[in-house]
Amino acid sequence: MPSAGTTACALGELLAGGAREFDALFTSVRRVIALDVPKSSCQVITRGLRRRVLRLRNAPPVRPHPRGDDARRIVLMNETIQATDLEEFTEAERGIIEGVEPPVKAIEHQVHVSYAQFTMREALRALLPDTPERDIPHSFEMIGHVAHLNLRDELIRHQNLIGQVLLDKNPKIRTVVNKTGSLSNEFRTLDMELIAGVPEYQVEVVEHGVRYKFDVRDVYWNSRLQTEHRHLVSTFKKGEVVADATCGVGPFAVPAALIKGCTVHANDLNPKCYEYLLQNAKRNKVEKRVLGYNSDAREFIRKLCASSDAGVSRIVLNLPALSIDFLDCLPGAFDETSWKGKTLPRVHCYCFSKSNDPKTDVRERVAAAMSCPDLSAGEIDVREVRDVAPSKLYLCASFDVPPRVAFAAVDERCAKRQKISDE
Repeated sequence: MPSAGTTACALGELLAGGAREFDALFTSVRRVIALDVPKSSCQVITRGLRRRVLRLRNAPPVRPHPRGDDARRIVLMNETIQATDLEEFTEAERGIIEGVEPPVKAIEHQVHVSYAQFTMREALRALLPDTPERDIPHSFEMIGHVAHLNLRDELIRHQNLIGQVLLDKNPKIRTVVNKTGSLSNEFRTLDMELIAGVPEYQVEVVEHGVRYKFDVRDVYWNSRLQTEHRHLVSTFKKGEVVADATCGVGPFAVPAALIKGCTVHANDLNPKCYEYLLQNAKRNKVEKRVLGYNSDAREFIRKLCASSDAGVSRIVLNLPALSIDFLDCLPGAFDETSWKGKTLPRVHCYCFSKSNDPKTDVRERVAAAMSCPDLSAGEIDVREVRDVAPSKLYLCASFDVPPRVAFAAVDERCAKRQKISDE
Protein backbone atom coordinates (compact mmCIF):
# COMPACT_ATOMS: atom_id res chain seq x y z
CA MET A 1 0.00 0.00 0.00
CA PRO A 2 1.27 3.55 -0.69
CA SER A 3 3.26 5.23 2.06
CA ALA A 4 1.54 8.15 3.76
CA GLY A 5 4.26 10.71 3.26
CA THR A 6 5.15 10.35 -0.38
CA THR A 7 2.21 8.79 -2.17
CA ALA A 8 0.42 11.89 -3.46
CA CYS A 9 3.66 13.40 -4.72
CA ALA A 10 4.79 10.14 -6.34
CA LEU A 11 1.43 9.63 -8.04
CA GLY A 12 1.46 13.25 -9.19
CA GLU A 13 4.78 12.59 -10.91
CA LEU A 14 3.38 9.47 -12.56
CA LEU A 15 0.37 11.42 -13.82
CA ALA A 16 2.60 14.16 -15.18
CA GLY A 17 4.56 11.54 -17.07
CA GLY A 18 1.42 10.07 -18.58
CA ALA A 19 1.55 6.79 -16.63
CA ARG A 20 -1.76 5.04 -15.91
CA GLU A 21 -0.56 2.00 -13.99
CA PHE A 22 -0.20 2.55 -10.24
CA ASP A 23 0.43 -1.09 -9.22
CA ALA A 24 3.92 -0.30 -7.95
CA LEU A 25 2.38 1.99 -5.35
CA PHE A 26 -0.32 -0.42 -4.23
CA THR A 27 1.14 -3.93 -4.55
CA SER A 28 1.22 -5.86 -1.29
CA VAL A 29 0.93 -9.40 0.04
CA ARG A 30 -1.81 -10.08 2.56
CA ARG A 31 -1.96 -13.09 4.87
CA VAL A 32 -5.46 -14.53 5.13
CA ILE A 33 -7.17 -17.67 6.36
CA ALA A 34 -8.62 -19.88 3.62
CA LEU A 35 -10.94 -22.87 3.80
CA ASP A 36 -9.68 -25.91 1.88
CA VAL A 37 -12.97 -27.39 0.55
CA PRO A 38 -14.17 -29.99 -1.94
CA LYS A 39 -14.83 -28.44 -5.34
CA SER A 40 -18.47 -29.56 -5.22
CA SER A 41 -19.07 -27.76 -1.90
CA CYS A 42 -17.80 -24.27 -2.83
CA GLN A 43 -21.31 -22.85 -3.23
CA VAL A 44 -22.44 -24.27 0.12
CA ILE A 45 -19.50 -22.54 1.85
CA THR A 46 -19.71 -19.18 0.04
CA ARG A 47 -23.46 -18.91 0.65
CA GLY A 48 -23.47 -20.21 4.22
CA LEU A 49 -20.46 -18.09 5.27
CA ARG A 50 -21.10 -15.08 3.03
CA ARG A 51 -20.35 -12.53 5.77
CA ARG A 52 -16.93 -14.18 6.30
CA VAL A 53 -15.88 -14.43 2.65
CA LEU A 54 -13.14 -12.04 1.45
CA ARG A 55 -14.50 -9.54 -1.07
CA LEU A 56 -11.86 -7.90 -3.23
CA ARG A 57 -12.58 -5.92 -6.38
CA ASN A 58 -11.70 -7.92 -9.53
CA ALA A 59 -10.58 -10.87 -7.39
CA PRO A 60 -12.74 -14.00 -6.91
CA PRO A 61 -12.86 -15.42 -3.36
CA VAL A 62 -12.73 -18.98 -4.68
CA ARG A 63 -9.26 -19.94 -5.95
CA PRO A 64 -7.56 -23.06 -7.40
CA HIS A 65 -6.01 -25.30 -4.79
CA PRO A 66 -2.38 -24.26 -4.12
CA ARG A 67 -1.18 -27.87 -4.50
CA GLY A 68 -2.92 -28.28 -7.84
CA ASP A 69 -5.58 -30.68 -6.51
CA ASP A 70 -8.38 -30.31 -9.08
CA ALA A 71 -10.91 -31.96 -6.75
CA ARG A 72 -10.54 -29.20 -4.17
CA ARG A 73 -10.60 -25.40 -4.01
CA ILE A 74 -9.78 -22.77 -1.40
CA VAL A 75 -12.28 -20.11 -0.26
CA LEU A 76 -10.66 -16.95 1.11
CA MET A 77 -11.90 -15.57 4.43
CA ASN A 78 -11.87 -11.88 5.40
CA GLU A 79 -10.03 -10.25 8.31
CA THR A 80 -12.66 -11.37 10.86
CA ILE A 81 -11.00 -14.81 10.75
CA GLN A 82 -7.41 -14.84 12.00
CA ALA A 83 -6.81 -18.45 13.14
CA THR A 84 -6.98 -21.91 11.58
CA ASP A 85 -8.72 -23.63 14.52
CA LEU A 86 -12.24 -22.54 13.45
CA GLU A 87 -12.98 -21.12 16.92
CA GLU A 88 -13.68 -17.67 15.45
CA PHE A 89 -16.64 -19.02 13.50
CA THR A 90 -20.06 -19.09 15.16
CA GLU A 91 -21.65 -22.39 16.16
CA ALA A 92 -24.01 -22.19 13.17
CA GLU A 93 -21.10 -21.49 10.80
CA ARG A 94 -19.09 -24.40 12.22
CA GLY A 95 -22.13 -26.60 11.65
CA ILE A 96 -22.04 -25.68 7.93
CA ILE A 97 -18.30 -26.37 7.72
CA GLU A 98 -18.49 -29.69 9.59
CA GLY A 99 -21.40 -30.81 7.44
CA VAL A 100 -19.23 -30.89 4.30
CA GLU A 101 -17.69 -34.15 3.13
CA PRO A 102 -14.81 -34.75 2.51
CA PRO A 103 -13.85 -32.57 5.53
CA VAL A 104 -12.98 -28.88 5.30
CA LYS A 105 -9.64 -27.62 6.63
CA ALA A 106 -8.51 -24.09 7.46
CA ILE A 107 -5.10 -23.05 6.13
CA GLU A 108 -3.01 -19.90 5.86
CA HIS A 109 -2.77 -18.36 2.40
CA GLN A 110 -1.07 -15.32 0.86
CA VAL A 111 -3.11 -13.00 -1.35
CA HIS A 112 -1.37 -10.60 -3.70
CA VAL A 113 -3.20 -7.26 -3.78
CA SER A 114 -2.69 -4.60 -6.46
CA TYR A 115 -4.29 -1.35 -7.63
CA ALA A 116 -6.91 -3.38 -9.51
CA GLN A 117 -8.30 -4.71 -6.22
CA PHE A 118 -8.93 -1.24 -4.73
CA THR A 119 -12.28 0.50 -5.10
CA MET A 120 -12.27 4.19 -5.97
CA ARG A 121 -12.79 5.20 -2.35
CA GLU A 122 -10.18 2.75 -1.03
CA ALA A 123 -7.61 3.98 -3.54
CA LEU A 124 -8.25 7.64 -2.72
CA ARG A 125 -8.15 6.91 1.01
CA ALA A 126 -4.69 5.40 0.51
CA LEU A 127 -3.50 8.18 -1.80
CA LEU A 128 -4.79 11.04 0.38
CA PRO A 129 -3.95 9.86 3.90
CA ASP A 130 -4.15 13.36 5.39
CA THR A 131 -7.68 13.96 4.11
CA PRO A 132 -10.50 13.38 6.64
CA GLU A 133 -12.64 10.36 5.81
CA ARG A 134 -15.78 12.52 5.32
CA ASP A 135 -13.98 14.54 2.60
CA ILE A 136 -12.81 11.57 0.51
CA PRO A 137 -14.84 11.71 -2.75
CA HIS A 138 -17.14 8.71 -2.93
CA SER A 139 -19.97 9.81 -5.20
CA PHE A 140 -20.37 11.84 -8.36
CA GLU A 141 -22.93 12.89 -10.93
CA MET A 142 -22.79 10.71 -14.05
CA ILE A 143 -24.27 12.09 -17.27
CA GLY A 144 -23.71 9.64 -20.08
CA HIS A 145 -19.94 9.09 -20.24
CA VAL A 146 -19.18 12.28 -18.28
CA ALA A 147 -18.50 12.22 -14.53
CA HIS A 148 -19.07 15.49 -12.74
CA LEU A 149 -17.41 16.16 -9.38
CA ASN A 150 -17.92 19.00 -6.94
CA LEU A 151 -14.62 18.96 -5.04
CA ARG A 152 -13.98 20.82 -1.83
CA ASP A 153 -11.48 23.67 -2.12
CA GLU A 154 -8.84 21.80 -0.13
CA LEU A 155 -8.89 18.94 -2.67
CA ILE A 156 -8.45 21.08 -5.80
CA ARG A 157 -4.66 20.57 -5.73
CA HIS A 158 -5.33 16.82 -6.02
CA GLN A 159 -8.06 17.09 -8.68
CA ASN A 160 -6.11 15.44 -11.50
CA LEU A 161 -5.14 12.55 -9.25
CA ILE A 162 -8.76 12.13 -8.13
CA GLY A 163 -10.02 12.36 -11.70
CA GLN A 164 -7.58 9.70 -12.90
CA VAL A 165 -8.59 7.25 -10.15
CA LEU A 166 -12.28 7.82 -10.92
CA LEU A 167 -11.55 7.18 -14.60
CA ASP A 168 -9.64 3.99 -13.84
CA LYS A 169 -12.32 2.58 -11.56
CA ASN A 170 -15.33 3.30 -13.79
CA PRO A 171 -14.93 1.82 -17.29
CA LYS A 172 -18.03 3.57 -18.68
CA ILE A 173 -16.60 7.03 -17.97
CA ARG A 174 -14.40 8.78 -20.53
CA THR A 175 -14.53 12.38 -19.30
CA VAL A 176 -14.15 13.72 -15.75
CA VAL A 177 -14.94 17.35 -14.93
CA ASN A 178 -14.98 19.40 -11.73
CA LYS A 179 -17.50 22.13 -11.01
CA THR A 180 -15.76 25.52 -10.85
CA GLY A 181 -18.69 27.84 -10.13
CA SER A 182 -22.27 28.00 -8.90
CA LEU A 183 -25.51 27.82 -10.88
CA SER A 184 -25.77 31.58 -10.86
CA ASN A 185 -25.98 32.40 -14.56
CA GLU A 186 -29.21 33.01 -16.42
CA PHE A 187 -29.44 29.52 -17.90
CA ARG A 188 -28.20 27.56 -14.81
CA THR A 189 -25.38 25.95 -16.77
CA LEU A 190 -22.32 24.64 -14.97
CA ASP A 191 -18.85 26.13 -15.18
CA MET A 192 -16.56 23.12 -15.34
CA GLU A 193 -12.94 22.14 -15.80
CA LEU A 194 -11.63 18.94 -17.41
CA ILE A 195 -9.54 17.07 -14.84
CA ALA A 196 -9.15 13.64 -16.49
CA GLY A 197 -9.98 11.81 -19.70
CA VAL A 198 -10.93 13.26 -23.05
CA PRO A 199 -12.76 16.57 -23.75
CA GLU A 200 -15.95 14.96 -25.11
CA TYR A 201 -18.99 16.80 -23.76
CA GLN A 202 -21.73 15.67 -26.15
CA VAL A 203 -23.54 12.91 -24.26
CA GLU A 204 -26.34 10.44 -24.83
CA VAL A 205 -28.57 9.53 -21.89
CA VAL A 206 -31.32 6.92 -21.69
CA GLU A 207 -33.87 7.48 -18.92
CA HIS A 208 -36.74 5.01 -18.56
CA GLY A 209 -36.52 4.13 -22.24
CA VAL A 210 -36.42 7.76 -23.45
CA ARG A 211 -33.27 8.86 -25.30
CA TYR A 212 -31.70 12.29 -24.89
CA LYS A 213 -28.67 13.90 -26.48
CA PHE A 214 -27.07 17.21 -25.46
CA ASP A 215 -23.85 19.00 -24.56
CA VAL A 216 -23.34 19.10 -20.78
CA ARG A 217 -21.70 22.53 -21.05
CA ASP A 218 -24.80 24.12 -22.61
CA VAL A 219 -27.70 22.90 -20.50
CA TYR A 220 -28.65 21.77 -16.99
CA TRP A 221 -29.23 18.07 -16.36
CA ASN A 222 -29.56 16.19 -13.06
CA SER A 223 -29.47 12.41 -13.28
CA ARG A 224 -30.65 12.12 -9.67
CA LEU A 225 -34.08 13.38 -10.76
CA GLN A 226 -34.92 10.48 -13.07
CA THR A 227 -37.23 8.90 -10.47
CA GLU A 228 -39.07 12.22 -10.08
CA HIS A 229 -39.39 12.63 -13.85
CA ARG A 230 -41.04 9.22 -14.03
CA HIS A 231 -43.26 9.84 -11.00
CA LEU A 232 -44.72 13.13 -12.18
CA VAL A 233 -45.38 11.88 -15.71
CA SER A 234 -47.15 8.85 -14.21
CA THR A 235 -49.71 11.21 -12.65
CA PHE A 236 -50.66 12.71 -16.03
CA LYS A 237 -53.79 11.47 -17.72
CA LYS A 238 -53.72 10.02 -21.21
CA GLY A 239 -53.87 12.74 -23.85
CA GLU A 240 -53.71 15.72 -21.47
CA VAL A 241 -52.32 19.09 -22.59
CA VAL A 242 -49.26 20.01 -20.56
CA ALA A 243 -47.45 23.36 -20.36
CA ASP A 244 -43.83 22.79 -19.29
CA ALA A 245 -42.60 26.34 -18.66
CA THR A 246 -38.95 25.55 -17.85
CA CYS A 247 -38.50 22.35 -19.82
CA GLY A 248 -34.73 22.01 -20.23
CA VAL A 249 -33.93 19.35 -22.84
CA GLY A 250 -37.28 17.62 -22.21
CA PRO A 251 -37.09 15.19 -19.23
CA PHE A 252 -40.79 15.82 -18.47
CA ALA A 253 -41.99 16.91 -21.90
CA VAL A 254 -40.69 14.05 -24.05
CA PRO A 255 -41.85 11.14 -21.82
CA ALA A 256 -45.22 12.85 -21.30
CA ALA A 257 -45.69 12.83 -25.08
CA LEU A 258 -44.17 9.38 -25.59
CA ILE A 259 -45.65 7.45 -22.65
CA LYS A 260 -48.93 9.27 -21.99
CA GLY A 261 -49.65 10.63 -25.47
CA CYS A 262 -49.87 14.16 -24.10
CA THR A 263 -49.65 17.29 -26.20
CA VAL A 264 -46.86 19.27 -24.57
CA HIS A 265 -46.18 22.97 -24.93
CA ALA A 266 -42.52 23.02 -23.81
CA ASN A 267 -40.63 26.23 -23.18
CA ASP A 268 -37.15 27.24 -22.06
CA LEU A 269 -35.38 30.59 -22.07
CA ASN A 270 -32.07 28.92 -22.94
CA PRO A 271 -31.87 28.68 -26.76
CA LYS A 272 -29.65 25.59 -26.48
CA CYS A 273 -32.31 23.83 -24.40
CA TYR A 274 -34.87 24.73 -27.05
CA GLU A 275 -32.67 23.23 -29.80
CA TYR A 276 -31.99 20.01 -27.88
CA LEU A 277 -35.66 19.72 -26.88
CA LEU A 278 -36.73 19.66 -30.53
CA GLN A 279 -33.96 17.20 -31.41
CA ASN A 280 -34.90 14.89 -28.53
CA ALA A 281 -38.58 15.02 -29.45
CA LYS A 282 -37.65 14.00 -32.99
CA ARG A 283 -35.23 11.32 -31.73
CA ASN A 284 -38.10 9.74 -29.78
CA LYS A 285 -40.59 10.26 -32.65
CA VAL A 286 -42.91 12.61 -30.75
CA GLU A 287 -42.08 15.82 -32.60
CA LYS A 288 -45.76 16.27 -33.57
CA ARG A 289 -46.85 16.23 -29.92
CA VAL A 290 -44.06 18.41 -28.47
CA LEU A 291 -44.41 22.08 -29.38
CA GLY A 292 -41.26 24.03 -28.54
CA TYR A 293 -40.95 27.64 -27.35
CA ASN A 294 -37.94 29.80 -26.52
CA SER A 295 -39.30 32.59 -24.32
CA ASP A 296 -39.74 33.91 -20.78
CA ALA A 297 -41.64 31.51 -18.52
CA ARG A 298 -44.14 34.11 -17.30
CA GLU A 299 -44.97 35.27 -20.81
CA PHE A 300 -45.29 31.63 -21.94
CA ILE A 301 -47.74 30.78 -19.15
CA ARG A 302 -49.86 33.90 -19.55
CA LYS A 303 -50.24 33.44 -23.31
CA LEU A 304 -51.28 29.78 -22.98
CA CYS A 305 -53.71 30.48 -20.13
CA ALA A 306 -55.31 33.60 -21.57
CA SER A 307 -57.77 31.44 -23.48
CA SER A 308 -59.09 27.95 -22.85
CA ASP A 309 -58.59 27.11 -26.53
CA ALA A 310 -55.15 25.60 -25.83
CA GLY A 311 -56.82 23.20 -23.40
CA VAL A 312 -53.99 23.31 -20.86
CA SER A 313 -54.66 21.02 -17.90
CA ARG A 314 -51.16 20.90 -16.33
CA ILE A 315 -48.47 23.51 -15.74
CA VAL A 316 -44.99 22.31 -14.77
CA LEU A 317 -42.43 24.70 -13.27
CA ASN A 318 -39.12 22.97 -12.57
CA LEU A 319 -36.66 25.77 -11.92
CA PRO A 320 -36.52 25.26 -8.14
CA ALA A 321 -34.57 28.40 -7.28
CA LEU A 322 -37.16 30.62 -9.04
CA SER A 323 -40.33 28.63 -9.76
CA ILE A 324 -42.36 30.04 -6.87
CA ASP A 325 -41.52 33.58 -8.02
CA PHE A 326 -42.98 32.77 -11.45
CA LEU A 327 -46.38 32.08 -9.88
CA ASP A 328 -47.00 35.84 -9.76
CA CYS A 329 -48.06 35.57 -13.42
CA LEU A 330 -51.17 33.51 -12.54
CA PRO A 331 -53.41 36.12 -10.88
CA GLY A 332 -55.76 37.45 -13.56
CA ALA A 333 -54.05 35.45 -16.33
CA PHE A 334 -57.25 33.59 -17.30
CA ASP A 335 -60.16 34.99 -19.29
CA GLU A 336 -63.23 34.23 -17.21
CA THR A 337 -65.60 34.08 -20.19
CA SER A 338 -63.38 31.66 -22.09
CA TRP A 339 -62.79 29.38 -19.06
CA LYS A 340 -66.36 29.46 -17.72
CA GLY A 341 -67.49 25.96 -16.78
CA LYS A 342 -64.05 24.46 -17.55
CA THR A 343 -61.49 22.94 -15.20
CA LEU A 344 -58.54 25.20 -14.47
CA PRO A 345 -55.00 23.74 -14.79
CA ARG A 346 -53.19 21.90 -12.04
CA VAL A 347 -49.75 23.36 -11.26
CA HIS A 348 -46.66 21.37 -10.25
CA CYS A 349 -44.11 23.83 -8.88
CA TYR A 350 -40.67 22.60 -7.76
CA CYS A 351 -38.75 24.56 -5.13
CA PHE A 352 -36.17 24.49 -2.34
CA SER A 353 -36.68 25.06 1.36
CA LYS A 354 -34.29 25.38 4.29
CA SER A 355 -37.08 25.89 6.82
CA ASN A 356 -37.57 23.72 9.90
CA ASP A 357 -41.14 23.33 8.67
CA PRO A 358 -40.58 23.10 4.88
CA LYS A 359 -44.15 22.25 3.86
CA THR A 360 -45.63 25.21 5.71
CA ASP A 361 -42.85 27.41 4.35
CA VAL A 362 -43.60 26.39 0.75
CA ARG A 363 -47.37 26.80 1.15
CA GLU A 364 -46.94 30.31 2.54
CA ARG A 365 -44.52 31.32 -0.23
CA VAL A 366 -46.84 29.93 -2.95
CA ALA A 367 -49.82 31.81 -1.52
CA ALA A 368 -47.81 35.03 -1.24
CA ALA A 369 -46.51 34.76 -4.81
CA MET A 370 -50.09 34.54 -6.10
CA SER A 371 -51.24 37.41 -3.83
CA CYS A 372 -53.71 35.01 -2.24
CA PRO A 373 -52.85 34.72 1.47
CA ASP A 374 -56.14 32.97 2.27
CA LEU A 375 -55.15 29.79 0.41
CA SER A 376 -55.62 26.92 2.86
CA ALA A 377 -53.20 24.09 3.50
CA GLY A 378 -55.72 21.72 1.94
CA GLU A 379 -55.53 23.58 -1.38
CA ILE A 380 -51.75 23.09 -1.79
CA ASP A 381 -50.22 19.62 -1.62
CA VAL A 382 -46.47 19.77 -0.83
CA ARG A 383 -44.36 16.66 -1.37
CA GLU A 384 -40.72 16.12 -0.41
CA VAL A 385 -38.69 14.91 -3.41
CA ARG A 386 -35.12 14.61 -2.08
CA ASP A 387 -32.41 16.17 0.07
CA VAL A 388 -30.02 18.36 -1.91
CA ALA A 389 -27.82 19.47 0.99
CA PRO A 390 -27.86 19.41 4.79
CA SER A 391 -31.05 21.22 5.90
CA LYS A 392 -32.06 21.90 2.29
CA LEU A 393 -34.96 20.05 0.70
CA TYR A 394 -36.18 19.82 -2.89
CA LEU A 395 -39.99 19.79 -2.89
CA CYS A 396 -42.95 19.87 -5.26
CA ALA A 397 -46.04 21.98 -4.55
CA SER A 398 -49.09 20.81 -6.51
CA PHE A 399 -52.39 22.69 -6.61
CA ASP A 400 -55.33 23.49 -8.86
CA VAL A 401 -55.32 27.17 -9.84
CA PRO A 402 -58.10 28.64 -7.66
CA PRO A 403 -60.76 30.65 -9.55
CA ARG A 404 -60.17 33.60 -7.19
CA VAL A 405 -56.55 33.64 -8.44
CA ALA A 406 -57.21 32.84 -12.09
CA PHE A 407 -59.86 35.52 -12.52
CA ALA A 408 -58.52 38.05 -10.02
CA ALA A 409 -58.43 41.71 -10.86
CA VAL A 410 -54.70 42.35 -10.90
CA ASP A 411 -53.97 45.21 -8.52
CA GLU A 412 -51.36 47.86 -9.24
CA ARG A 413 -48.76 46.25 -7.01
CA CYS A 414 -49.06 42.88 -8.72
CA ALA A 415 -49.15 44.46 -12.18
CA LYS A 416 -46.02 46.43 -11.40
CA ARG A 417 -44.26 43.26 -10.24
CA GLN A 418 -45.22 41.46 -13.45
CA LYS A 419 -43.98 44.39 -15.56
CA ILE A 420 -40.63 44.41 -13.79
CA SER A 421 -40.35 40.61 -14.26
CA ASP A 422 -41.04 40.93 -17.99
CA GLU A 423 -38.33 43.56 -18.32
